[in-house]
Amino acid sequence: MTLAEKKGFVLRYIRLGMDPLSSMIVAECTDEEIATLEADKDFTRDCDIAIKLEEAQLLERFKSAMHNNLAKDDTRDAKWFLEKIDSRFGAASAKASIGTGKSRVSIQIDFGTSANGQDEDDSNVETFEGAPQVDPEHAELY
Repeated sequence: MTLAEKKGFVLRYIRLGMDPLSSMIVAECTDEEIATLEADKDFTRDCDIAIKLEEAQLLERFKSAMHNNLAKDDTRDAKWFLEKIDSRFGAASAKASIGTGKSRVSIQIDFGTSANGQDEDDSNVETFEGAPQVDPEHAELY
């Protein structure tokens, strides 16, 4: 198999979720071919693009699933996503700031009536905590 054919297989395996080095190994690249591919800026760029395109497609599917779950009053995906896009809302962030004197922000989101129709508890309310974002231009306000 030629190196050009192996490049095609490497990109295919990357699109399946493998990292570039593992993809090269599965494509049966020799050590010399791996070194050549790693030095090829155009090919490494193609690998990066393939990875990011797959990431984008998976995030689109995740967002769709998250919205479907929210419609069923399942907020776990939304909470996870919020923690990922802003670490202020993660449990580790809340624990790390205890005793530091830093300001904290608490946000409660009521996702409406629970799926089982019981409103006696707060199972449909999510609380997110984190440090406020400070706009450097207005830092004196904080």
